Amino acid sequence: MKKTALIAKLILFILTLASFIGSAVFAWVAFVERTQPIMLYSGKLTAEAKLFQLVDPNYDGEDPLNEYTEITSAIHFQKVVPGQIFTFRLEVKNAGTVPAHLKVVLALAASSNANLLDVMHIVYDAPKAVDRALTNSTLFEEIVVNVGATYTFNFQIVVTEFAGNFASNQFVVIENLIVTLDQIQNL
Repeated sequence: MKKTALIAKLILFILTLASFIGSAVFAWVAFVERTQPIMLYSGKLTAEAKLFQLVDPNYDGEDPLNEYTEITSAIHFQKVVPGQIFTFRLEVKNAGTVPAHLKVVLALAASSNANLLDVMHIVYDAPKAVDRALTNSTLFEEIVVNVGATYTFNFQIVVTEFAGNFASNQFVVIENLIVTLDQIQNL
């Protein structure tokens, strides 16, 4: 009997020792394997865009005072006369945290008169010289705007000399300029 009791005590001691060692190893592994959280932050792209029109009472594209007024709604062109020039300035600021490519798309209302669009041209010199009929189109893209920088884009809508009587009671509406900032890849 003593021998059986001794074997039982020995088995109980070995089981207790094994559970203690197992608990200690588990606690050590659990403690050692825990690391600080790894945080990955992505950049933020935010564009602040403002559209201005030159205060130009005679629509010749020039104003000695160089005064602009901010436009906050659609632009309506009606009762246009050949030779009129409407001058605009778009200012886009990269208020995000990463540099970006700027893209600007002109969006016209579907109700705009197609014949009048043919005799109205969009004209600008930078980023490249353009003089073409007014249409839904990409004005430019891939302009790099660094963080905190502002890109200024000046353009004009010119009514050509070909606007005639067919243009009476017709209109063109620029609904909006779609401004997009795309994060620069592999920077």
